[in-house]
Amino acid sequence: MSRRLDPRGGSSGPALAILAVFFLGPVLASFALSLTDFDVYAIARPRPALRFVGAGELPGAPRGPRFWLAVRNTAYFVLVGGPLSIAVVARRGAAARRARRPLEAVLPDRVSSCPS
Repeated sequence: MSRRLDPRGGSSGPALAILAVFFLGPVLASFALSLTDFDVYAIARPRPALRFVGAGELPGAPRGPRFWLAVRNTAYFVLVGGPLSIAVVARRGAAARRARRPLEAVLPDRVSSCPS
């Protein structure tokens, strides 16, 4: 007798666990850090350097220059960095598909010295 997976979600448990760990975990951690005065010194010694400041500073954040610098950097990454990296990967993939030796198209200086 074979055991069948429940199609209503029995097989989606591992995927949901991975999503929770690698998506929700960093989102919750970044929210928690936004409520502190986290800086580079808090990494080495979190007890004296990391202080809870609460959400009192969040409404005034858009008035500061650091906020708009962060928005500009994020917009540049989304509008330029993301599409550019996708284009490079797509071009390398197309070259690998056309190549006689697919690894040579992706890693030309590493594979060209290998015997066929």
